[in-house]
Amino acid sequence: MFSYKFTVFINAFFISLAGFYFKIETKENTISIIKGIGLGNMIMNILCFDICLGINGALETLISQAYGAQKLTHESQEFKDEMRLICGRYLNIARLVNTVFMIFPTCVLFFFADEILITFFKQNAYISEIAIQYCIISIPGVWAMT
Repeated sequence: MFSYKFTVFINAFFISLAGFYFKIETKENTISIIKGIGLGNMIMNILCFDICLGINGALETLISQAYGAQKLTHESQEFKDEMRLICGRYLNIARLVNTVFMIFPTCVLFFFADEILITFFKQNAYISEIAIQYCIISIPGVWAMT
C-alpha cells in the first residue's frame, strides 16, 4: 500500500504537469487559468474526494471491527485467522470500489462537464474548458489520494 507521503507526491506531480500544460501569456489568461484550476478543484472535491471519503470512513469501521474481533482471547485460532483475512478482503474491495467511483466521475468529466458548467452553472466557456482539462490531467493523482 502506498504511504500517504507518496500519494501526495503523485498528486503534486500531476498538478505540476497541469501548470506546464497551460500557457500563461497575459494577465487575463493567468486570471482565467487560476479561476479554471479553482473550479477544477471544486469539481474533484465534489465528484471524487467526497464520495471516496465516505467509502473510506465505512472501510475504517469494518476493518476496525474485524481487527478487534481477532484480538478476542476466547475465540479459536481459526476465527482469528479468518478475521485477519477479512481485513485484507475489506481493503481490496474498498480499493476496487474507489476505483469504480473514480471511473464514473471521469466519464462524467469527459462527456458532460462542459455542458453542465456552461448551461446550468453559467460559467465562462474558456474557464470551464480549463477546469475540465485540469481535472483530466489530475485524475491519476486524485486516484492515488483516494
